[in-house]
Amino acid sequence: MKETGRIKLKEIPFSRTFETGNGEELCNATGYAVQFDNEKTPLGFPLFWNEFQDREGNLYYGN
Repeated sequence: MKETGRIKLKEIPFSRTFETGNGEELCNATGYAVQFDNEKTPLGFPLFWNEFQDREGNLYYGN
């Protein structure tokens, strides 16, 4: 997937649990949302995914 857009969020989302190489880990939001491959919602709006980071600096995406 290629990143095609990035926006700075006005409010930081809560931390979220992701499955990482170290098992389940609570990841903190970076404050950005990212669009991949010009993805769109069913209504045609750009689809952005909140960006999260684990303790090793790896990035994960979710909403």
